[in-house]
Amino acid sequence: MRRLHTIIATVLVLSHSAGVMAQPLPDPTRPPTQGGSKGVHLTGVGPLTLSYTLTGRRPAVAIINGEKIRVGDTVGDSIVVTGIYPGRVLLRRGVKEIELSLLPADIKSNLEKE
Repeated sequence: MRRLHTIIATVLVLSHSAGVMAQPLPDPTRPPTQGGSKGVHLTGVGPLTLSYTLTGRRPAVAIINGEKIRVGDTVGDSIVVTGIYPGRVLLRRGVKEIELSLLPADIKSNLEKE
């Protein structure tokens, strides 16, 4: 009888812990915003979200709103890509300069302090 109680208790504990273990864990290697910057909202254009930058020997490439862009390309109707750097992109709309970043400003400022 005691053995039966032990088996029942073990089954209950294992079945309960299996539900807890089945929950997905966050990926520690992904950036905090998962999938890019929170985005910058511009009137008439909507949100601009930077997801990726690639710089190096070849011409730099970035992904904004799911589209591959290079320096000189336009985003929307009137936003020109003026620079692509590791983790950030510079844009210009008329005389206004805009920076999109993969990391939120509060994380960047904490990294710069170290």
